[in-house]
Amino acid sequence: MKPENSAGQKGSVFKLSYLLLMCVYGCMGPVVRGIDMPAEVIAWLRACIAASALVLFILLSGRHYTRAEIKKQLKPMVLSGFLLCFDWMGLFAAYNYTTIATATLCYYMTSVFILLGGVLLLHEKLKLRSAVCIVVAVIGMFFVSGVAENGLPALSEIRGVLLALVGASGYAAVVLTNKRNPDGDPILRTTIQIISTAVFLTPYILLTADRSAIHVTGTGILCLLILALGITAAAYVAYFALIVRIPSGTVALFSYADPVVAVLISVFFLGEPMSFGGILGAVLIIGAAVVSELPARKN
Repeated sequence: MKPENSAGQKGSVFKLSYLLLMCVYGCMGPVVRGIDMPAEVIAWLRACIAASALVLFILLSGRHYTRAEIKKQLKPMVLSGFLLCFDWMGLFAAYNYTTIATATLCYYMTSVFILLGGVLLLHEKLKLRSAVCIVVAVIGMFFVSGVAENGLPALSEIRGVLLALVGASGYAAVVLTNKRNPDGDPILRTTIQIISTAVFLTPYILLTADRSAIHVTGTGILCLLILALGITAAAYVAYFALIVRIPSGTVALFSYADPVVAVLISVFFLGEPMSFGGILGAVLIIGAAVVSELPARKN
């Protein structure tokens, strides 16, 4: 086997792994619904539990990091953890001011921000077909979100739109920060980021959280553990390890698998209706992701 073929197959494995990971993130909605707590409290507990699990894993696995390794990762990963706060808090806050459909559509401008950031900051080349596929995927997201049928948000909802865009820009900044600092152990990088997120969120929780709205149930605890340990701790290690190995364009396109899976789960498992626009949007998004890979396939 030629080295270039081996490298190409390895790249395909990374891309497929990232696509599957986005499908895992698409399962987050039903899990969060099972937690009867305010959104900001869920985000904070998610960070605290995930960070604790990662630290415990490092201790039990016998991993050792030198002071130089930690110091090298500290500054960029603390910055990434801070940006992650804007990601989570912006999106969760947007739900309080606008519809989920509108917030989702605005939040998934993330992919456009990532693509533009990759071109402007990382000097990655943007192919015409990739650019067209991004546009098609955004149109698909427009239909999946339901905005096509429900209409554009009113002026009173502009705050929610802006908050969702803040979340989108925070997520894009996290991706670009990790791509600009690709070296280092993914577990160490992820641990520093999640710990930083928990630390930065703590003052916000202490000042704003409605403690009377926190209800602890068995189902809620189980869902919280799934969210924190599975969809956050384990998934984030894989996420930050993969995004530095695939192009920003692929990260942008494959990220749309998240909302598609969320829509399918809502239809087949939660019994929520799916309109023709939702079906059309899913076809456009998946089709754009597939077509974007065609130029790299010569066989």
